[in-house]
Amino acid sequence: MGNTLWGATPEEWALWRSLCPEHLLPTVCNSEAVVSKKSQLYRIDKTTGQLLHPAKVPSLYNRKKQIAGIRQWASMLITPAMLDNWEEPDYGICVRTGRGLIALDCDNEDEGHHAIIEQVLRDTLGCLPPCRFRKNANKCLYLLNAPFERRKGVLRLPDEDGRPAQIELLATGQQFMAAGIHPSGARIVWRFALSKYPKSNWRRYRRVCGPSCP
Repeated sequence: MGNTLWGATPEEWALWRSLCPEHLLPTVCNSEAVVSKKSQLYRIDKTTGQLLHPAKVPSLYNRKKQIAGIRQWASMLITPAMLDNWEEPDYGICVRTGRGLIALDCDNEDEGHHAIIEQVLRDTLGCLPPCRFRKNANKCLYLLNAPFERRKGVLRLPDEDGRPAQIELLATGQQFMAAGIHPSGARIVWRFALSKYPKSNWRRYRRVCGPSCP
């Protein structure tokens, strides 16, 4: 499969393991990898008839070097030995949300919406939390600490050129891709220092945003 580093770098693995090892899961980023037909991740696009690559979701290689899903990934106990095995060139990093971690996934391209989101975060948290993005899209995700458990929430935004737009609160039972090459071909990058790991006051954010907040 060549020498391309599809997954997370050794430095990214070391950083995330220092931040939240109990939240980490692998995801196969290699777009040339074969998906196991026995896996629930094996899906065919009904429009094009092409196989959909199951990137951005927890996955790993089976014994045949084919992509397979991870059973009960939302609740499984993650050990240091498992993390050691997952540090391989094709594996990116997924982060489970919940248990003290939440994320605001801004699934929209409009720069005006992003400016408003940034201003709300600055006003309520005092600074911008770490922000995940990729250079070939205007979408982003903010990572925050939460002092209590939360469930998924969605705030719908006006459509953008006919495409749905929303802000999604990722919480218990969900995950996001934190490192590796995105299916679009761009590598995941972060703005602001992840090593500082934000101690954000989520209760204050809820109080200021009111009922419209995810």
